[in-house]
Order: sequence, then C-alpha cells, then structure tokens
Amino acid sequence: MKKEMGKSVVFVITALAAVVIAAALMLYFGVIHINNPGKGEFPVRGVDVSSYQGEIDWNELSKQKIDFAYIKATEGSSHVDPYFADNWNNSKETELCIGAYHFFSFESAGEDQAKNVIGTVDKRDNMLPIVIDVEYYGNFKTESDIDVSKIKKELRSMIDCLAEKYGTKPVIYVSSDTYNTIVKDEFTDCPLWYRSVYTSVPKDIDWTFWQYSNRHVLSGYKGKEKFIDMNTFKGTKEELLSMCLKESDSDNEETTSEQSTSEAAEAASEVEESVSEATELASEETSDTTKDMESAGEDPLKDLVADDILEKFRASRPVRNSDSISDEARALGHWVQKTIGKVGFPGDIKEKGESIGRSYEFRFGTDVSNNFDNNIPSMYSVYYTLKDYYNSDGKNNKEYYDDLIIDNEDLGNGKPETIDHMYSDLQEFISMCNSLIRER
Repeated sequence: MKKEMGKSVVFVITALAAVVIAAALMLYFGVIHINNPGKGEFPVRGVDVSSYQGEIDWNELSKQKIDFAYIKATEGSSHVDPYFADNWNNSKETELCIGAYHFFSFESAGEDQAKNVIGTVDKRDNMLPIVIDVEYYGNFKTESDIDVSKIKKELRSMIDCLAEKYGTKPVIYVSSDTYNTIVKDEFTDCPLWYRSVYTSVPKDIDWTFWQYSNRHVLSGYKGKEKFIDMNTFKGTKEELLSMCLKESDSDNEETTSEQSTSEAAEAASEVEESVSEATELASEETSDTTKDMESAGEDPLKDLVADDILEKFRASRPVRNSDSISDEARALGHWVQKTIGKVGFPGDIKEKGESIGRSYEFRFGTDVSNNFDNNIPSMYSVYYTLKDYYNSDGKNNKEYYDDLIIDNEDLGNGKPETIDHMYSDLQEFISMCNSLIRER
C-alpha cells in the first residue's frame, strides 16, 4: 500500500512539474500571456517597434487587430534608428494612428535630445504625440546612479522644446522604477505610458497607454527579435484620434514662415560656429602634424590615435562634464560626425565602421553596420572610456568594463579578449577619422 501511495505521489509531482515547465515555455514563447486585458474594457490596441523588428510589412502588420503603432525614431542627442525613415514613410499608407518615440539619455542635455527628434521626425497631420521613453539602462540601473534633480531638469527642457515644435505635450513612457523615482508628481501635464508586463497598472496611477506585454508574436516583420510589444489605450478609438495632431494644430502660414526664417538663421549660425571651430582645430592639427613629420619621419600619424584631439576639443569649449570621459568623447564624436558628414565618410572608413558593428553586436547591435555614421558618438564614447580604463590599469571605469563583459556573456562569449579586440579595432577606426579631421 505504501509503495503504491509513494508511486502516486511521485506521479503527481512529476505531472505538476511537467505542467509548470510547459506553462513556463508557453509564456516564454508568447503562446500564453500573464497580462491579457479584456477587449471589452480596453478595445484599442497597438504596438511599438524599432530596429529589432527589422523590415516591416506595414500592410500585413496593420491587419492584425491593432489601431496604432509607435516607431522608434531617436536616442540621445545623435542616434537615429536605422529603420525609422522607412517605417515612418511606409506606415502612413495604413489606417493606423502612427507616432514616433525617443529613448531618453541620462548623458545628454534635454535640448540637444529635442533637436535630434525635431531634425528626424517631420511634423505631419494625424500623427500621435511624440513619446519620450524614460528607462534605466547600462550603467544607470537605479536612482543612485543618476543626479535625479538634473535629469528632471533636462527632461523638462526636452518636453518644452517638443511641445513648442509639435504643438502638444509629449507622452512619457516609464517603467515602475523610473515612474517612482523620476516622473511621479513632476510631469502630470504629460500623458503617461506605463510599462507593466506582469500585472495590471496600479489603480492610483493615471495612465493613458499601458504596455501590457513584451512577448507577443505577430506577422509582418522579420528582424532579430521575434517578439513585439503590445499596448492598449485607455479610451475609445475616437478619443485616440482626438490626440492626433490635426491641421488646425499646425502653425498658420505667417507663423510658419517666421519660425522657418528663425530656425534657418539659427541653423546657419550653428553651421558657421561649427565651421569656425573646425577650421581652428584643423589649423592647430596641421601645425602639430608638421612638427611631428619633422621628428617622426615617414608616418607621423601612425601613433597619433587622438589623445591630443580629445584634449584640444575639450580645451576649445566649456567642458560640460569634466568627470565623464564618456560624455566628453561622445560630444567629440558628435562634432566629428557633423564635420566629416558634410562631405561624407570615405569608403575605407565606412567599411571599417560597419565591420565593427557586425563584429561587436553585443555593444553596438546592428545599428553601426546599418547606419554607422549616425553612431559615431557612441563609438568615440566606447573607445575613450576603454582607453581611460586601460591607461589607469583598470582603476577608472571598471564598472563600465565589467558591464561590457556581462553584455558579451549574453551572447555566450564573455571574454576579456573580445573587449581587447574591440578596443583595438575602435583605435584603428578612430585614428582614421581623426587623420581625416587633420586633413580637413
């Protein structure tokens, strides 16, 4: 009798374990979902997409019981999603309400980030409000890793710039962490998009959009990510349409003309300033190169990997963050991108940059290989931060280096040698860029 009972217990435990494993697998592969809000209460559904979904057949995607879509446009002060232009243009042929979103950087000024959005996302009739995605990332994992008051200030600056340009306040996307530490009670003038993929949104939170799943599978896209985020709107389709920009929201002809003239003058001033700065730096570098030629022989640029370039760049302008090599190098990369971008990157430099994107996907994804000239700031930032790490014998930026190892481990290859090789490749690439700056 005891043996029979023992067998029964084992059978029950085994069966329960099998059920748990099966349920876990179905959750992981997007067959079943913990969050599945009823369509009776929340009938308006939508998706958000980025380069991870790759090429999108918008005609196919739009047929799958969705009403809106948000498309990643930009990140920080310079990055542009390589698929944005195609997604933005092709999606307008559907009946979906379409909007664009920006990933907020804790390392860039809010005004600079707004300029990146404005320079990328054209204002058009029936577009949903711009979204600012505020999430912790990379080395910024909790509120202890950021200056909260400074971030709030920069976020407000960005909101004001976007509201002035597009005629309506942007939506703020948050996780529970960023809501509680940055956004709560501070930005109630902006609609809220709340991420909660395991539970309902807390009842005391007044939300407009809710991202309820990050593991749905739809047809119509073929990127490296097979899942797609699902969202719902708190209201009717008519209420969603009422959020869209209408022709009546657009500036009248005279105002548009005056604004365009003002923006053109401002742009011209920026270009003039950039050219002046480039000329001054190029003059300094030409002088230094001549001296190096006299002392170094046939290849004076061989060992000049930009140590002096970064120092002179920082000396040529107010240093915005003297404690962050990463920030200052990113600013240098942005300047290089704009300066060389006026005439285009030569084939050998572009080929090298794209090769780095493909080789070190754990850090750059495919963004560099697909659209590397929009990611020069990121490459400069990584190179100089690693350079500071190596030159200090691992004392400076150790956490940054360790995070790179962890990111690399996610692809099954968490080896220091890979980081060393990436650093060497970036050194060669940035040396090529800086040599071109000298020639300019």
